[in-house]
This record gives sequence, structure tokens and C-alpha cells, in this order.
Amino acid sequence: MNIYEKLLNIQHELKAPKNCRNTFGNYNYRSAEGILEALKPLCYKYKAVLRMTDEIEEKGGKNFVKAIAELIDVEVTNPTHDSIFAIGAQGWAQIPESKKGLDSAQIVGSTSSYARKYCLNALFAIDDQKDSDALPPDKEVEKMEAMEANQARLDATENWRMTNDGIEVKGQKGFVPITKLSVEQLQAIAKMRKFADVKTDIEREIANR
Repeated sequence: MNIYEKLLNIQHELKAPKNCRNTFGNYNYRSAEGILEALKPLCYKYKAVLRMTDEIEEKGGKNFVKAIAELIDVEVTNPTHDSIFAIGAQGWAQIPESKKGLDSAQIVGSTSSYARKYCLNALFAIDDQKDSDALPPDKEVEKMEAMEANQARLDATENWRMTNDGIEVKGQKGFVPITKLSVEQLQAIAKMRKFADVKTDIEREIANR
């Protein structure tokens, strides 16, 4: 069985479902780690090794991670110049200059995971529908931030309201004037939500009614 036949069998038998869940976007997605977990027993079965490497390349003033995946036939012990004992694919992803909540090492790591996932998709013919998990890392962050902001506004309409006496916040026994809250309670509210943004949204909503 040559390397192409082994790759054919692995592609046919590989099951890599989207078993990760994005609760903000309400969609499922697959990760590079999940694909690798599904590949390991198949590689062992067909006596092949999957080798993955990363390279950083600069193009047009921007930095990219180039992920390289190689499926190597370990049964070829004495490869000749003409024999094909390995087959590979590449995946690219641009490294964003910044990413909320991540340092530079984490940014490169998340970009590498993104590039590796699509490199594996290419090599093992994994279906890549154009859904939410197909966004590049920087666009994914923007989408998550927008979703979180929208969720905060939805939460605000359910937990806050404006009256003639000022703002009231929803508690266990109904709405309570914010002036009656303790300093500790106000600090907790400010930590959970951007109070100024919530107040502005409520005032705008009241004015538009």
C-alpha cells in the first residue's frame, strides 16, 4: 500500500465532527486538536506518521503563519530518489497585530491553530463549509465582541429600567432604586457590565418610546 492509498483510506474513514461549541455565536466548530485526536488511531492503523511544523513568513509588510502537514509512510524504510513516501499540504493565516485579552505569544499560538486546522482540512479532505468558524482570528474576535455587546444590551432591557426617580435595577424581589444600593453592590454591577453604556442605552430607549 503506497502513501496515496493510505491517504485515501484515512480520508475515507476519518470522522472529525464539529464537537466544540461557541455559546456566544450559537454554533458548533471543529478545532485542530479535535482533528488530530481523530487522526491518531488512523495513522497508527495504516502505519503513517503525521508531522506538523510552522514557519513565520513576511509578505507585503504583514506576518503570516505557514502551517505544513506531512503524512509520512513509515513502511518505506529505504526510500529511493523516485519513490514517494510522504505527501503534504500547507495552510496560511495572518498574524493580527493585537487581539483582546491575549499577549503576543498567545496571538501567534491561536493563529497557528487556525492555520493548522485548514492545513489539515486540505490534506485530509475535511469538509469546510463557510460558516462562523471559517472566520480568520481577528475577524472572529470582532464578531465575538459584537455579540457580547448585543447580549449586554439585551440583558440591560431585562435588568434595568429608567423611571422618574432615576435608574432601577432588578433584584430578587423586583426592581430597586440604584440609590439604595451599597457601594459594594454598585462596584459589582460596574464590574459585570459597563454601567455608563447601559445607562445610555436605557435613556435612548426611553426617549424613543
